[in-house]
Amino acid sequence: MTRLTSNTQLSRFYEDGRVNLAGRFAVLGIFAIAMAYLESAVVVYLRLLYYPEGFTVVLKPMPLSIYFIELGREAATIVMLFTVARLSFRSFWLRFSAFLYLFAVWDLFYYLWLYLFIHWPPSLKTWDILFLIPIAWIGPVWSPMVVSLNFVAASAILCNLFKRGIILRPGWFRWGIAILGAAMIVFSYFNRVPALLQGVLPTAYSWQWLVGGLALGWAALGLTLVGDKQRVLHIPIPSDAVKKGGE
Repeated sequence: MTRLTSNTQLSRFYEDGRVNLAGRFAVLGIFAIAMAYLESAVVVYLRLLYYPEGFTVVLKPMPLSIYFIELGREAATIVMLFTVARLSFRSFWLRFSAFLYLFAVWDLFYYLWLYLFIHWPPSLKTWDILFLIPIAWIGPVWSPMVVSLNFVAASAILCNLFKRGIILRPGWFRWGIAILGAAMIVFSYFNRVPALLQGVLPTAYSWQWLVGGLALGWAALGLTLVGDKQRVLHIPIPSDAVKKGGE
């Protein structure tokens, strides 16, 4: 049976139809760039304190209290991105699109600021500690940049679908494919950690997991787009719901 869109969902859809998407995303980009500056500045200070002779992916000992503060800082960055995305729009898919866009711009400019500050990374093949929750994520710098570029592309597609009046309704199977893809990408950063804990520096990145994970994510979107009316609803935006240049 076809799942209907509630009046609340339609109301949010029409409300977002009044938004100047280009202007709103430009503001979101400014926020993400500024946040990346702040994040990279903190990392510069941490490296001066704990890696004065040069950064490596082998974690240096630090007080447990400082380690927990660092975990909290990383969690706070995700909460900030989520909160800004949620406040920016009313409908789910535009919020999701905004989150992908914010994350991507933040991540890309994080490395740009680091390079401008301390000329790091020297190469896109340089290994980095990407995250610490729940354990260290390690991988070459190019890999999160590839993920971010895919996020930008996905965000643009979702915005385009919104402007065409399309609300995606993926079923559990499609969500499962997308979640599996995300898990594969995360695993590509986890699987070198056991060797790293034994003091063995990584030399090869499991890029096959990354590519496979991205492919599943795009497959989930593609399957949703070609799905039946249970998964894709076309909601025309009335002409009077759009204010040119309005916020």
